[in-house]
Formats: sequence, structure tokens, C-alpha cells
Amino acid sequence: MRYYSYGGRSGRLIGKAGDLTIYARTYNYDDIEHENEKRTDFSFNFSYGPLTGGIPEPFRFDINTSGEKINYIKYYNYKIRNIKLKGINIKDAIPYIERINGNFAASYTICFLSSVMDALEIEIPYELKMYYIIEMELERIRNHLYVLARMCEPAGFNVPANMLMHIKERFSRIIDITFGHRYFFGVNQLKSKRLDIHKMINVYKNEINDIYLNLLNSRLFTDRLQDNGRILDDDMTGPAARAAGYKYDSRYDFDIFYYNDTGYEIKTDDSGDAMSRFNVRFNEILNSIDIIENAENKTGDSCYNILDGSGTGLTRVESPSGDVAFYVELSNGVIKDLKIHTALERNMKSFLKSSTGTIFTDFHFNFESFGLWAADEVNII
Repeated sequence: MRYYSYGGRSGRLIGKAGDLTIYARTYNYDDIEHENEKRTDFSFNFSYGPLTGGIPEPFRFDINTSGEKINYIKYYNYKIRNIKLKGINIKDAIPYIERINGNFAASYTICFLSSVMDALEIEIPYELKMYYIIEMELERIRNHLYVLARMCEPAGFNVPANMLMHIKERFSRIIDITFGHRYFFGVNQLKSKRLDIHKMINVYKNEINDIYLNLLNSRLFTDRLQDNGRILDDDMTGPAARAAGYKYDSRYDFDIFYYNDTGYEIKTDDSGDAMSRFNVRFNEILNSIDIIENAENKTGDSCYNILDGSGTGLTRVESPSGDVAFYVELSNGVIKDLKIHTALERNMKSFLKSSTGTIFTDFHFNFESFGLWAADEVNII
């Protein structure tokens, strides 16, 4: 293990991975405190989602209210899966890893393979790191476009929503043409090739920027986002944390892939509301396009075979929603133990906290702005 050490808190909290608590550079078995349920007099509970519509993810929210305002909210996930990974070899584990959350297949698989290389104390070739960066940034662009489109829909802004979904589909097709699968399934091994795709994606940069500026000029739209779901706590990750002014980004504070060589710039805002999360995602899309153009000039053919070794590895990457971390123990090339941390753990907690005191009609804007995925919550057995 080259990047992490066991010990007390060092740097920011990343979150839980099984019974482990991961910080910026250390890990241990600390407990994380959780808030107790709060209720008021003359209030009642009602359940919302998933069958009531409006929420595409299999969450159910139990909302306590005394009228229009949300007093307290908690959630249940209908899709917590048990995934058998312990006792199988590295190659056989990859199809399961990339399907934990298919939308984040690149981030998850790359993080897993990086942890394996860390366990075996093998340095990832530079050309392969650039190749991985391009995958993760394409995945980030596509996911951000989806989240932004979902934020437009509750306000009835169907034209920009459909335009964003159209661009998202174009990026999915570019990924399919370049890598062989639109969700990067079966793509990630320890090999890379020379890429030349910036001309295909640069044509959408101005269109994306125009949509963003037009939405900013619409008071009907911005009024629904400003001051909605405001939260400035540091207990967040990904775009949600950066929208509150925190420079929390694995590309920034855990740069094992050399993002500094690609023109990466951390994008932050300071209001901590749905509008700030909206701004951060748009700005990150534009920066990701620049990152891809710079990184592709540094890609090349590389190939590395995984040896049957033993060891312990822990790495993290920045998924579209925030920190993803994999802790892996290997014994002769077989997974002895595997623990996963995803962005859902901390961002769901922050979303629930930010919803307290808001009105129910603003619920969707706030929910979509966090980019929460139920598939991120899994049990590894």
C-alpha cells in the first residue's frame, strides 16, 4: 500500500467503506455520528417514491411535515444488492465491478484496478493514466448533462432539457465508437491505445455554453434554484461540496493520474444551493472537454499483465458524484477482502439535511442537483 497508511485522521473525511473510515491519506475504524430524527407537534408523515412517480431512482422518502414545509426527511433504498466478489480472481471481478453502477463503470473499474496495482506495488504506465483520465472525463460529461437535464424538467423547461439529453446521447455514441461500448463495459483492462477524439466533442462546447447562458438569463428558472437546498457543511463530496466552496476533489488532492498535466481546474461556487450545484456541473463539463483534448496528446499504446500477487491496496478517484474508494486485499491474485466507498453515503445525508425547512414543491430541484444514484449502495460479500 503506497498511498495510504493506517492511523488517526489525516486531512478531510472521505467516508465509510464497510467498517473502515477513510480520510484523505489515512484509514481506520472510527465511527461516524449520525443525526437523530426530529419531529414537531401537529405534524404527520407521508411517503414519497418510487411508485408515486417523479423519482427515477428506487428511493422512498418518508417526509414529516405540518403543512407545506419539510420538518424531517429520511430515505429507504429498495435496491441494495449483495454482490459476490470475495474469493474470485481479479479478471473475473471486473464485470461485476463495472456493473455496480453502470453509469459510473469507468470510475469504478479504474479505481478497482488502481487499488489492485497499489496492492501489488506496481506503477501504472503514464500513457494508461492519460487513457483512464479521458474515460473518466467523458463519463463525467455524460452524467453532468443528465443531471442538468433532470434539473430543467421540474420547472417545465423541456426544450433545454431535451437539448441536453440529445447532447448526452451524442456523447454516449462517441464513447461507443471510440471504446466499443457506450458504458465502458468490457473496456477496462491494463492496456491503452492512442486516442484522437477532441474534434468529435469540441463541436458541442459552444452549444453547451449557450444553453447554460440562456438558462442563467431566465428568472423563472433561476428563482427555483437560488436558496433552494442551501447547505454549507463540509460533510459533502463531489460537485455538492465544491458548490459550497470546498476544494474537495480527488483529482485535486489525490492526483495519482497526473491531472495537473491536462489543464484541470477545480471549479467551485460559494452559495451551497441548487443554483451553485447547477453552476459547478456546467463549468466542469467545459473543463472536462479541455482536459480530454490535452490528455489525448499524451496517450499511446501500453499493456500490462496482472501478476498473481498478494498485498493490500487503497485508492480513490473522482466519480461524477464525488469520491469513490476501493480497499482490496489480495492473496495470490484472489480477492480476500474488498470494501467500497461511494459518494451516495455522504451526499444523501447532506441532501436530507438540506431539505429540512424547504417546501415540498422545491423538493425535485434539490434532489436532482445532488446527482444521487441508488445503485451506489451495495453490500460486498
